Amino acid sequence: MAKRFKLESVLRHRKHLEEIAQKVFSESRRKWDRARGALEAMTRNRRQYRRELKIKMAAATGTGELLLYHRYLGRLEKEIAAQNALVEALATEKEEKRTQLLVALKNRKMIEKLKDRQMQEAAHQAQTQEQKHLDESAVNRHKDGRRLALKVDNHSQ
Repeated sequence: MAKRFKLESVLRHRKHLEEIAQKVFSESRRKWDRARGALEAMTRNRRQYRRELKIKMAAATGTGELLLYHRYLGRLEKEIAAQNALVEALATEKEEKRTQLLVALKNRKMIEKLKDRQMQEAAHQAQTQEQKHLDESAVNRHKDGRRLALKVDNHSQ
């Protein structure tokens, strides 16, 4: 009969903590991906407006419109810097969540290894007990066979 693993509730709790850590990490990664995508879009937008500004400057467009382009590009530079800082902060947060996930994974695996070891030991003990029982049965049959043989010999004499 297999023994019940005494730390089964601990194992279930560790699995639950790992699932939570996985969800938190996934959400953190999604936030980082969205922020990075927004940064890339801002960078593409800046390149586009710089090209348009060069074309307008070459075409000798009015200073009012050129001033609007310069102001917009200046504001866009500030937004890109802020978005870049956000992406870096989210990358740091994502790595922290990844580390927490790895710790939770390690903690769960440690309990699972303990469970596997206990199950293997229980199976080994059961096998040892069964072999002991079989050996005792064989010895008893052998003894019974010798007694029977002695009785037959005694009766035939």
